[in-house]
Amino acid sequence: MKKVNFDKGDKGAYKPSAGADNNNKGVGQNSYVGVVKNKMEYKQIVEEQSQPSLVLDDSCVLDYDYSLALMGKVSDFGLLNNLKMILIKEGFDNFILKYLGCFWVIIEFHTKEILEKFKSHVGVGSWFTSLEYPSNSFIIDERVVWVDIEGVPMNVWTNNTFQKVSAKWGELLFVEDKENM
Repeated sequence: MKKVNFDKGDKGAYKPSAGADNNNKGVGQNSYVGVVKNKMEYKQIVEEQSQPSLVLDDSCVLDYDYSLALMGKVSDFGLLNNLKMILIKEGFDNFILKYLGCFWVIIEFHTKEILEKFKSHVGVGSWFTSLEYPSNSFIIDERVVWVDIEGVPMNVWTNNTFQKVSAKWGELLFVEDKENM
């Protein structure tokens, strides 16, 4: 019986290699034995992998004055959709609202007076669990994923169903249409 070695081609399919040498079983350039025998090549690969892939210089640093801004962690995920309208209805119309991730937003005000008025507003305590000035050390340590669930029959569109589905990955924070459940 004649043995044939197979090489992986460009398209991922295995095909017999021309003139395969059966006396050198498994000692290819990329095999374990091949790497051990040729330590210089392995050392070169390790050196290439240990180099940083991207270096950020000073031109990448955001130079922006956030002295008229506040970062807030909303008390309920559902507030994120309506926060801008809520703030406008409460008399704050001269601001920029940006989503930072998870429950966090940044609100940029145009004047110090508007910022102070916002901080002293009665509703702020119910909208936000945390309100702080921006800092370079701020890191969002949570993640929120928006999941569309398809294929669920209407007769089981209940809060319990969505709780069970979301429990596979984490916890359910917000359901878009609570009225029809």
